[in-house]
Amino acid sequence: MLTVTVALCLAGFLVTSCESTTADRKNLMAMVNQARTASGLAPLSDNLWLDLKADIWARHLRDVCSLSHTDLSARVAKQAENVGLGSAIATVHAAYMESAEHRSNILDPKFSQLGVAAVWGSCSDGTRRVFTVEEFTSG
Repeated sequence: MLTVTVALCLAGFLVTSCESTTADRKNLMAMVNQARTASGLAPLSDNLWLDLKADIWARHLRDVCSLSHTDLSARVAKQAENVGLGSAIATVHAAYMESAEHRSNILDPKFSQLGVAAVWGSCSDGTRRVFTVEEFTSG
């Protein structure tokens, strides 16, 4: 049943369970892969389980209106995570590329798969923001 729910969520049918739209996820994935390609690296393939994990974490970040990472010590395979917020997905991606640590995650040649999420919301000040999460793994 969980596999069916995940598949439906990621296909965009269960909007209440998965808030990242297909268009926003594809946009974020494309920006990451364009940066990799421009640096002579292979593009990352989409990992549906990491997409779901990213979406759950992005919703949490939006709900608490704060940035933090998931528990990195619980990771088995080589993984990394970028979390950010901004007025637009492209703005957050540009900030990632300006940050040495975030950029190194995007351009790490050891990574082969990526899960992404972009969840929109307003914090207490009423400003609409997008919270993005990128989950990288070597597979």
